[in-house]
Amino acid sequence: MTKTDRLIGELSKNLVCYDIGSRFMSDNDVCKRYKISLPVARSALAAMAQNGLIRRVAAKGTYVLSHSPAPRVNRSLKIAVFSCIGQWFPHANAVRMIEQYLLREGHDLVILNNGYEHSKPHNIDQIALMIEDALNKFDGVIWISAHIDEQPVLPDILRRHAGRVVFINLLFSDRLATCVMRDDRAGEFALTTHLARQGHRRIAFLGGPENRFMCRMRWEGFRAALLAENIPLDERYTKKFQPETGYETGRQNMDDLLNLPERPTACACIVDIMALGALASLREHGLQVPADMALTGFDNYETPSLPAVLTTADLALDEIGRLAAMHLTNQLNDRARAGTILYVPCPILIRSSTDAGRKPEIKTPMAIA
Repeated sequence: MTKTDRLIGELSKNLVCYDIGSRFMSDNDVCKRYKISLPVARSALAAMAQNGLIRRVAAKGTYVLSHSPAPRVNRSLKIAVFSCIGQWFPHANAVRMIEQYLLREGHDLVILNNGYEHSKPHNIDQIALMIEDALNKFDGVIWISAHIDEQPVLPDILRRHAGRVVFINLLFSDRLATCVMRDDRAGEFALTTHLARQGHRRIAFLGGPENRFMCRMRWEGFRAALLAENIPLDERYTKKFQPETGYETGRQNMDDLLNLPERPTACACIVDIMALGALASLREHGLQVPADMALTGFDNYETPSLPAVLTTADLALDEIGRLAAMHLTNQLNDRARAGTILYVPCPILIRSSTDAGRKPEIKTPMAIA
């Protein structure tokens, strides 16, 4: 049982202490009372709202709707889960959590390869045809996009089926379909705020392609954090948008930063692999992390060549998968409406690249290419 599940159980028990329609505990109240993090509190409260126990009103609070969950519809659902499957399987944790949730709830699922690669642009008409075909055989579909993207409108052939589909990482601006996605902006905001509160004022940013939604959101998060901490944006330290986000790009970017007359004291990299290249450059110049420069990444990818020394943001794939499965079954059982956008917080992992007191989470030394 996850922390979120345990918290849901505790909060549900306490509902009887509140009158129907009365104000329930705030997110911060839940954190203080149960000594848990804000992302866990928000996830638990969101799940309770989905189950009809509470109603969350923006800028007003949380209110009690019922002392018991909405009755379940006892029918087994058949769900198709489309993901990119192959040698590189970035959403394995999300698929695993979807599978666990659906099987635990008594549903059947089939995992299908959507054929999309990480760098391949979305062909929305093709995606719509694949989903429409699947809906002739299954009750519902979860589509997992290889990368976060935003499209203007839901294709016409899917509009009448919007309640039978949940998208992961694929957002439609017309808000007709439900999308579950990580909050890249808030994740980068938290990472940069952490650097600022470590005392850094000269903070560099190594970005990625402007046409990637994720890159734009992380840039916005970085910029917003500087503004909130009253740190001026210094163009000398900023690679706002650039074509590549790989190891060599990170190494070259850091070489450029180290050649400046006044170097930055911290650097926020848009992805972990770029931070690994930047770390290699620092070591080649005989510099220490974080003593000479603090370093952050983003993604928390587990690879043999990337020891857990980087302060980073996790992609929260487990929680994304669980919420997608829960929301789809609720839509199919008329307990939730289509068109909800669920932003999942990215947990921040503070490690030795920004905090000298932290030990690496594995003992294997880093291999520098």
